[in-house]
Amino acid sequence: MLLLYAALARGTVTLVSPLVATYPLFTLALSAALLRSTPLAPRLVGGILPTVGGVAALITGG
Repeated sequence: MLLLYAALARGTVTLVSPLVATYPLFTLALSAALLRSTPLAPRLVGGILPTVGGVAALITGG
């Protein structure tokens, strides 16, 4: 939570909020890499790609 406030102090909420909302993606990636028990099903990948693309669009301003 402290890092969220630090990020908000340095950046705008329109940039920080979408980045913070992607924490489940990092959890999924770490669990897939470390536990190898989470299969990346097509439906899961279909949800991840638009999320990452949307965050990338917000970050780059495009």
